[in-house]
Amino acid sequence: DFWKNKFRHQEGGFPTKQEAKAAEAEARKNLKRMNLGFTVLCESRLKDLKARRTDQYFNENKKLIENLIVRWRDNKKITHEDIEEYLREVSTHFVANKELRFIKALFNHGLERDMISENPAGRIKFFAVEKKKKYIPPAQDVQKVLAVATPNQRRYLLAIINSLARVREINNLKWTDNFDKYIVLRTRKAKNSDITERKIPKNKTLDEVIRATPKIGEYVFCHLSGRQKGER
Repeated sequence: DFWKNKFRHQEGGFPTKQEAKAAEAEARKNLKRMNLGFTVLCESRLKDLKARRTDQYFNENKKLIENLIVRWRDNKKITHEDIEEYLREVSTHFVANKELRFIKALFNHGLERDMISENPAGRIKFFAVEKKKKYIPPAQDVQKVLAVATPNQRRYLLAIINSLARVREINNLKWTDNFDKYIVLRTRKAKNSDITERKIPKNKTLDEVIRATPKIGEYVFCHLSGRQKGER
């Protein structure tokens, strides 16, 4: 059990003091090889994300950063090739691009705070990803779905159709966002950007749907338990 550069290093469960001292000596030896500058950068980035970003975005970054600390903590310097090598091991190009954005942002965080002098991921290009054309159902397919939907499903779908809202916007709709003539939808223009509000006038169908929806929880459209739709 010892402190170095404001970090406490602990390990327990040793049967004798001699074994504990040997383990501490080995830990100190390993620590000399560890890139503490990178570890401090990661801690700073996670602290900033915790304060500024959504829980989901924070947790996604945290999982990646913890893996990178284990992978690169013994590297004296993280290089362009280190990052390229890691990305080549990622399962798909889509996931690799997502993690590359996180890694670029991690090192940019250090640049902005004069913790590092360059971003080793700065010039790494994103992988090619085939974008599939989104399916837009014709009116007759929508009517077929409405015909077999349960009452709860039908109200939910009609709310989306008549508000022209995104699914996430309807999932986030609270009773406090429901007014006589309109509803207030909240969304982000881009992932992790600021939330913006917009007023959507109610037509007759939307008004009837919301009036007919049982008030179970905080959200207008939720599970029978009151849990928000789309919640993981």
